[in-house]
Amino acid sequence: MAPADGAEFSATNNEWVYLLGFFVPFSQSAINFDYSLAPPDSHQILGRIRSKDLVSLKLKETELRCNSDDNKSEKVWKFVYKLTADERRKLSPWKMFGPRVTEASLQFSQDMDSWFSVSLQPPDDTVILCKSSTRSIDSDWSCQPIYTVGAPWNDYTKYITYAAKLHREFLVRDPLYDNNKKSSNELIVSVVTNALNGFSDLYSEAAFRAYTPQFSYIRLKQ
Repeated sequence: MAPADGAEFSATNNEWVYLLGFFVPFSQSAINFDYSLAPPDSHQILGRIRSKDLVSLKLKETELRCNSDDNKSEKVWKFVYKLTADERRKLSPWKMFGPRVTEASLQFSQDMDSWFSVSLQPPDDTVILCKSSTRSIDSDWSCQPIYTVGAPWNDYTKYITYAAKLHREFLVRDPLYDNNKKSSNELIVSVVTNALNGFSDLYSEAAFRAYTPQFSYIRLKQ
């Protein structure tokens, strides 16, 4: 979930809040809904709601970005909660990017003038960076793997990793050398790690550092 242009949530704020979710075709979800796997036809979808409606819990004002009924190349917003059950089953949610992931982050970067999403892709916990082609959140998106979680956190018999997030705000530059400009190919990404067996392992001496965010500095090839 991300407020558009960094706006704050309030009962009087009319800015959009964007919601990142995922879509799995009914035929696949009925067979396999394992969160550690990504069905091939699954993908991320986009919703939105006004800040004032979210604060007031007027959740029926939530809209979903969909393909047009008449032209699949066109996109429209639809009030999903105001549709009948039959109408919802016939919806064609717009594909942001795929396959679907869980606990992905969605952020707008002012200095790069684009939207970003980072997520962990199973089964080997590869961090995927997805970026909008323009400052419009419903423009075309492209994705690329940027790194794979390393040792010891890639030992899947002991640890789990999740909740990847991009931190452009941590790229503080030295104005004496680069005029405080952030390089578009520099990233700081965090993931959360935890002991695989939860509390039974978390308080053991060997797992004291398990439940902590792990930060990585990444320089992308241009």
